[in-house]
Amino acid sequence: MTRRTKQHLSTVSMYRRRYRAQISDPRTVWWGLRRFDPPGPKSTTSSKRRRGASDPCWTPTTPSAVRPLRPYASATDDETCRACSTVPRHFLRSADRVGCHTGGCCAPVGAPAVTDDYASNDPAVGGLSTAAHLAALRDTGLAAAPDAALDRFAGLVRKILGIPLVLVSLIDGERQIFPGAAGLSWAQAAERQEPGSHSFGRQVTVSGRPLVISDARHRPGSAVNPKAHNLTVVAFAGMPLTDDRGQVLGALCAIDNQPRAWSARDLDLLADLAASCSSELQLRITARRAELDSQRSADASAARRDAQAQADRLAGDVDTALRHSRVLLGASETLQGARTVDDVVHAVADLVRGDLAPTHVGIMLLDTVGGQLNLVTAMPLPADQAERWTTVPADSDQSAARAVRERRPLFFRDRDDFEASFPGQIGDLDRIGWQALVCAPLLGSDGPLGTLRIAWGHPQRLDVGERAVVLSLAGYVTQALERAQHLHDRTTVAETLQRAMLTELPAAPPYQLAARYQPASRVEKVGGDWYDAVALPANRIALVIGDVTGHDIGAAAQMGQLRSMLRAYLVDREADPADVLQRLDAANHTVGDRTLATALVAVVEPRSVIESDGEHGWKGDRDRTSGLSHVVRWSTAGHPPPILLNTDGSTRLLTATGLILGVRPKTRRAAHSLPLPTEGTLLLYTDGLVESRTAPLDEGIARLRQFLALYGHLPLDNLLDALLTRHLPDTHHDDVAILALRTP
Repeated sequence: MTRRTKQHLSTVSMYRRRYRAQISDPRTVWWGLRRFDPPGPKSTTSSKRRRGASDPCWTPTTPSAVRPLRPYASATDDETCRACSTVPRHFLRSADRVGCHTGGCCAPVGAPAVTDDYASNDPAVGGLSTAAHLAALRDTGLAAAPDAALDRFAGLVRKILGIPLVLVSLIDGERQIFPGAAGLSWAQAAERQEPGSHSFGRQVTVSGRPLVISDARHRPGSAVNPKAHNLTVVAFAGMPLTDDRGQVLGALCAIDNQPRAWSARDLDLLADLAASCSSELQLRITARRAELDSQRSADASAARRDAQAQADRLAGDVDTALRHSRVLLGASETLQGARTVDDVVHAVADLVRGDLAPTHVGIMLLDTVGGQLNLVTAMPLPADQAERWTTVPADSDQSAARAVRERRPLFFRDRDDFEASFPGQIGDLDRIGWQALVCAPLLGSDGPLGTLRIAWGHPQRLDVGERAVVLSLAGYVTQALERAQHLHDRTTVAETLQRAMLTELPAAPPYQLAARYQPASRVEKVGGDWYDAVALPANRIALVIGDVTGHDIGAAAQMGQLRSMLRAYLVDREADPADVLQRLDAANHTVGDRTLATALVAVVEPRSVIESDGEHGWKGDRDRTSGLSHVVRWSTAGHPPPILLNTDGSTRLLTATGLILGVRPKTRRAAHSLPLPTEGTLLLYTDGLVESRTAPLDEGIARLRQFLALYGHLPLDNLLDALLTRHLPDTHHDDVAILALRTP
C-alpha cells in the first residue's frame, strides 16, 4: 500500500468519524416528521414521506450527543429559528438543537441566527486571512487556475450525484478560487474565482461544518443571493476540506439549479469524496513542506559547512587574539600597581616572556637634562656589549633615538631589514646576537618619555595583531611611567615637607630627648601628626605633640600652620601652657580655615624655678615636694594623656581634660603640674600608637603601660624603636608620633 493510499484512508476514516454521525443518523432531522410545504407553488411531492426523507433545509450540528427532535412543538410568539431567523409555525426542539419545520432548518441551541450581515459582522467571517490559513493554502500550490487532479474530483462528484455543478472552493482572503470544477460555463471556467464575501462555501469554511440546503429560495433573511456572482444556487451541499492539522481551507460544493432532496446516501458519498479531496490537499501541503524542509536543510547544511570553514579559518586568529587580549589585560592590571620605574620594567618583562618570547626587553628613559637615553631593564646585557646599548645620545642615529625623535615605532623583522635602515650598525646587532628588533616610542602627555625596546635572537615577523599588542603595551607603559614619576615627585615633596615640619630635637641638657614618626600613608610618607621640642631659658624645655585630622599632604599643611604658630607663642613670652593653647585656638579660628586637631603642651623645668616665688610668671598651684628636682606642667586640648614611667617600672597617667582645637575659640584651658622622679621617663604620643579599629583607646593605653613596664629600662632611643617594631602592628592605619623625655 502506497504512502498516498495510507494517508487517504486515514483522512477518510477521520472524516467519517467527524461528520458521519451528523449525516447518516436518521434521527438527526427526520425522525417521525411530516413534510410541511412552505408558502409558494404547490409541491407535487406527496405529503406522506417515508422515514429518512429529507427536508427542504438541513444544517447538521457539530459532533455531539444527538437526541431526536420532538415534532410539531409549538413555538412562542417571539421565538425564532436559530438557523433561518424566521418565526416558525411549527417548531422543532431538542436538548442541544432548535429549528423550524417551516424553513426546514435545525441548528444548535444558542447558535447565531443567519442574518443579512452574516458574512460581515462575524470577525471570523470577515476575512480568512490568518497567517496559518494563508500559509497552508500557499503550500497547496493551487491558484485560480484549473488543476487536473481536482477537476477529476469535481467530475467524479458530478457523475456520481448527477448534479449540474461541482466546485472545489478554496477561500483565499476575500475571494474564493475554484482550482477544481465540473459544470462551469466557458466564461466561468476561464476565471475560476469570485468574491467570497457572501457564499455558502465560505459559510462552510468559517463554521467548519457541512451545510446542506434543499431550496435556498425559501431561506428568508439569508445573506446568500442564489443568483450572485453568475452562479445559480438553489440546492447546495458542502463538505469542509481540511489540511493535516484540521484547519478548514475550503469546501467541496455540490450545486443544483433546481430544488433537490439530498438523501443520506448522497451526503455520505459527498463526505467520502470530500475526505479524498482533503487527502489530496494534505499530500500537496506535506510534499511542499517536505520540499521546503529539504531546501532549508540543504541551505542549513551549506551554511554549516561555510560556518565551519569560517570557524576553522578564524580559530587561529581567535586563539591569537585571546592570547593578545590576555597580555593586554595583564598589562593593564599589573602596571596599574607599579609605583616605580623598576616595577614597570619587571612587569613588562614578565608580560611578554610567554607570548612574544623575546631575548631582551628594556625601557630607554629619556634624560632631557643630559640629552641621552638610559636603559632600565630586567634582562641584563652581555658585559662586553652593555655600554653600546645602555646609554644612547638622544641626537644619535641609533634605532632607539630615532624612534623618540620621529615619534613613530620601528619594526625590524630580521637583520636584513635592520641593515636596510641602519647599514653602519649591523655589526653591533650581530655582536650582541639580535636579529629582530622593535623600538616603540613612549609618548607621554608632556612629550616623549623614552622607548620600549624588544629584541629577538631569531627573525621575528610580527603580524598586524602582534604589532597592535606592542603599541598598546607601549601605551600602558607610558601611563605607568607617568604615574610612577608623579608618585615619585609627590613623595619627594611630601618627605621634604615632613622633614621641614619635624625638625631635629634640640640639645637640652640635662634632659635626654628622643622622637619617632611613622606615617599612615606608605606612599606619601606624610600625615597630620607632629611633635616638637623647644628649648626655653633657665634650663626649661617645652614639649609639644599634636594630631590634625587626615593622613595626606593637606593634613600636613594644616599641621605645619599650627606648629609654626605654637612655636612662635612658646618663644614669644613666658606663659603658662594653658595660655599658649588658648592663644593658638583663637588664632586657629581667626586666620584662614579653622583646623580640627588635638594637642598637648608640656613644660619641664628644674624645681628651683618653681621655688623662686613665680619670678617667671607661672600660674597655678606650686608643688614644693622635697627630694624632687624637676616638675612638668601641661595643658591638653583633647589629646591622649602622657605616661610617666618610674625607674621601678611603675607608670602613671597624666590625666586631664580639654576641648579639641577648632571647636570653640574662647575655651578656657586648665594647667596641671606634677613632680618628676629622678631618671623618670615622660612619654607623649598620638592616638595611632594606642588605638585601632578592633580595640578602644583605653585598652590600647593599658597595653602600652604594660609594654613600658617590661621595656622601660632600655635606652631612650631603643625604647622608642621597640615601640614601633614590637608594640605597633604592621597593619596600623593611623599616623604615629612619639616624643620622650628622660630626667637626669
